[in-house]
Amino acid sequence: MNRVYKFDLHVHTEYSYDSTIPIDKLIPFAKHRGLSGLAITDHDTMEGLYQFFKSVEVDDDFIVIPGIEVTTDRGDVLLLNIEHYELRTNNFFDVVDYARSVEALIIIPHPMDPFRPFKGLNRVIDYVDGIEVANSSDILIKWHFGRLVKLVKECGKAMTAGSDAHIIEAVGMSHIILDKEVHGKDELMKYIKSGYVNVHVSRTPLTLRLRKLARQYLPLSK
Repeated sequence: MNRVYKFDLHVHTEYSYDSTIPIDKLIPFAKHRGLSGLAITDHDTMEGLYQFFKSVEVDDDFIVIPGIEVTTDRGDVLLLNIEHYELRTNNFFDVVDYARSVEALIIIPHPMDPFRPFKGLNRVIDYVDGIEVANSSDILIKWHFGRLVKLVKECGKAMTAGSDAHIIEAVGMSHIILDKEVHGKDELMKYIKSGYVNVHVSRTPLTLRLRKLARQYLPLSK
C-alpha cells in the first residue's frame, strides 16, 4: 500500500486567546497522529509562530506552514505560507491585497459554520484562492462538506481542510491527504493550488469541546 501524507491546515496555539495548545508539544503530538505537517494559524497574531521557530526544532520530514487567521469585516480569512503580517485593518479587500503582495495563499475557513459564517461568500469568491471544505469545529461539518466541495469544483478553487484545533487532542482530526511525497512548504502550496488533494473529514466530539472550555477557563484542568 502506498504511503499517504497528511496535513492539518488550521491549528491554533496558546498564542490564540482561546487556545491552550503549547507550542513545545504541538509537533510531537501531530507526529503521533500521523501528520506529515501542519499550518499554525493563530488569531490575528504571528507571535506564536515566531516563538515556535525560535524554540522548537523541527525535523526535515515534517512541514510547518506559517499562517494566520485574520478577522475581517466579512468573516475570518486564513493566510497560508506567510512570513509576516503587519496590516492594521479588518477590511476584507485590504487583507486580500496585502496577502497578494506577500504571495500568501488566501483561504476562507468554515464558511458555512452557523456560529462563524462568512458574509457574502459568493460575491467575493473570485478574490480568494480556496475554501476550507472541512473544519472539525463546524458542528454540521459532514452536511456542509458536500456543498463546499461542489462549490469549489464549480468555481475552480483550491480546497483545504483542518481541525481548527484549540486543544491538542483535536489536532489532525480533519486534514488534507496527498499520495505523493512533499518536499517543503512551497511544493505543498503548489499541490493545494492544483487541487491535487483528498480530504479526511472528522468532527470534534463534544467531549473535546467541553475539555477545551474547561482548560480555557479552569487552568487547573490542564
